[in-house]
Amino acid sequence: MNNYYQNPAPERFTASVLDLSRGGYFEEAGHVPLAIGFLAKVFSQNPDKVGSWMEFSHVLPLSHQRILIAALWYSGNPKGADYLRSYARDCDPSLRTSINEMINTSASLQNAEVRSLSSMNLEWGVFLASGETAPVHAILAALGNSTLDQDVRWSLAQNAVQHERVLAICRDELSRQPNAVRETLKAVILDAETKRKSSSS
Repeated sequence: MNNYYQNPAPERFTASVLDLSRGGYFEEAGHVPLAIGFLAKVFSQNPDKVGSWMEFSHVLPLSHQRILIAALWYSGNPKGADYLRSYARDCDPSLRTSINEMINTSASLQNAEVRSLSSMNLEWGVFLASGETAPVHAILAALGNSTLDQDVRWSLAQNAVQHERVLAICRDELSRQPNAVRETLKAVILDAETKRKSSSS
């Protein structure tokens, strides 16, 4: 997942999801919203494959099926409700209840706001799948939020160390930020640059 946006491989979707499921990835803290954001973006990038991917997901544990169901819901697929209705006809009753509730509501990755750690991880998942600027912008918009500021700062710095693309987006956005945020973002960029230099030396 970490570098998927650099080399997309939708043909490995089912094998990769099965590996993540069996390897316990979905059980680790923070990984569920990250996976939902990532899978939702991959679903939106490959609408013609969603039907077969959802059919495959029946082999997963119920808790992991929920992740793919949520990802489809968030993906904005125009046939998403139809896929979910089809899924509901042949799944565990507890999933059917959740699906019926989803169908009557709406969700979208577009114009999402970061208001919690979960929503921040959702945005990082979208970034890992696409490399797009929008999810990083959404995370940057949470800088200055008194309840999330430290977590957002740490997360931006860590991801800027791992991804040159994130660091480039942060640099590009620096001059556009309000004064109250600019100093914090400068510190994020400096921290990431220092760590990147240290790891490459």
